[in-house]
Amino acid sequence: MKFAFMKHHSHLFTIERMSRVFKVSRSGYYSYTKGKISKRARENAQLLEAIKTAYEESRGIYGSPRIHATLILQGISCSRHRVAKLMRAHRIVAKMQKRFKVKSKGNAGVSDGCKMIQISG
Repeated sequence: MKFAFMKHHSHLFTIERMSRVFKVSRSGYYSYTKGKISKRARENAQLLEAIKTAYEESRGIYGSPRIHATLILQGISCSRHRVAKLMRAHRIVAKMQKRFKVKSKGNAGVSDGCKMIQISG
């Protein structure tokens, strides 16, 4: 975000001054402008594809703990928190199963005395 601002306003201010104001390194800015993708970003992209595959295989039911367990079984090494962070960033969420809710009350309009008669009689 800071680097994008610096690139957009580089014609108004010097890179040295903006890097001092935003408290970022100039080398970080120049590596940003070259556009090289970092090793971590490439790993995250590969991991995200594996997460999406596992999520689709589970029909959207699995959350980050189960997705992480699936990835470990496939031999992909990563932490549960990293999986959760990537899922959160890309809005991949598990479907919540609705709890069972009783819709009818059986003999709701009948008093207790009548119920005893119905059972015994």
